[in-house]
Amino acid sequence: MNQSDARQYFIKTVELSQETQFFLSSDLNAKIIGDLARQYKIEAAMLNDAVADIICADFDFSELESYLAELFGLDEKTIELLAIDLIGRFFLPLEKYDGQIKASEALKKRRADIKNFSAWQEAVDALLLAEADKSLAVIDEAIENIDWQEEKNIALEILNGSELVEMLKGNEMPEDMMRFNAALIAVLSNEQKNTADEQKALLSNDVVLTIEQKATLSNENLLTGGKITVNNQPASPTVSNWLKDYIDVAGGDKLDTLALTRYVSSSANAKSLSAKERAAVTNLLQLFFNIKFFPESMAGLPMEDWRLFHFGDLEKTETKAPKKRSAEPQQAEAAPIDKTAISEMTMEQKLAQYDWHKVVGIERRALLEELGVSLKDFVKWSEGRKL
Repeated sequence: MNQSDARQYFIKTVELSQETQFFLSSDLNAKIIGDLARQYKIEAAMLNDAVADIICADFDFSELESYLAELFGLDEKTIELLAIDLIGRFFLPLEKYDGQIKASEALKKRRADIKNFSAWQEAVDALLLAEADKSLAVIDEAIENIDWQEEKNIALEILNGSELVEMLKGNEMPEDMMRFNAALIAVLSNEQKNTADEQKALLSNDVVLTIEQKATLSNENLLTGGKITVNNQPASPTVSNWLKDYIDVAGGDKLDTLALTRYVSSSANAKSLSAKERAAVTNLLQLFFNIKFFPESMAGLPMEDWRLFHFGDLEKTETKAPKKRSAEPQQAEAAPIDKTAISEMTMEQKLAQYDWHKVVGIERRALLEELGVSLKDFVKWSEGRKL
């Protein structure tokens, strides 16, 4: 394999599932290739290159026989058997882990019995199960060694500092914001294991006071420019003051996504904001409520889609809104939904308009409320769509 082919192979393999990637680097991979090479009296290195070529060709088995014949110069019958064995022993066991590998379909076209390859399926499954158990053991050990109080203190320090403002404005790298999101979710999830009073402790530890105490962040860093009015008094547009104003105007004792949307669109303080500033304020309010009502705020979402705040490219707030409207912060100024038109749509038509991968957390709840679709119906509709 030359340098160019090796580069292409690397690019392709990183797109594969973790299970497939692990198998490709395993001793079992080498054993299957070696066994085939000995059985058909061909070079293992050349067969290994053939496998790499198949992967680079997006698992296209349509011309496999002619490719193998050119590569190894075997007779037609032997090539047919080699093709079937290569697909069945090497690729078929990976199909359940990577949907793009259509090995069973390729075998059926060659009138091969899939059951003949059950032993290789069992071997690959056992390998991957053992690796998964090993990984879980490592994760469990790591979790046991986490100092949760220290993690909590770190999260509180970020929530109470200037770094939070940079995240809300979208000035931090998305990867850094993603890591903070994951760390904060871990801390909140750990809090769920404690008593109800202790669950509130994270939110009342000088960062978020309880709603009964007029909940607010104690973060005094500026979030926007200009001046705002809080309790009829001029105030600096800090994180703390923006939250105080929202709670005074809209309340904060429940997760009211429509009130949030109305506030950032038309409240006295928010109506003069630029699109980017409005996105930052929206992001702050979403973060506040997603923490306050965690984990209920994440209901109906797969864990990999849990976002306590938006960490995409907020610069897009200055551009024209896309044709398909989502409930992301940067689209707060989008035209309101035509409720007359919506009422005439089926649920499928309502939901099919949006890219739900981009509408998560509190934004998703707000949009579902506007569409008149219950969370239960949405979850049922989204099954099988990998949202």
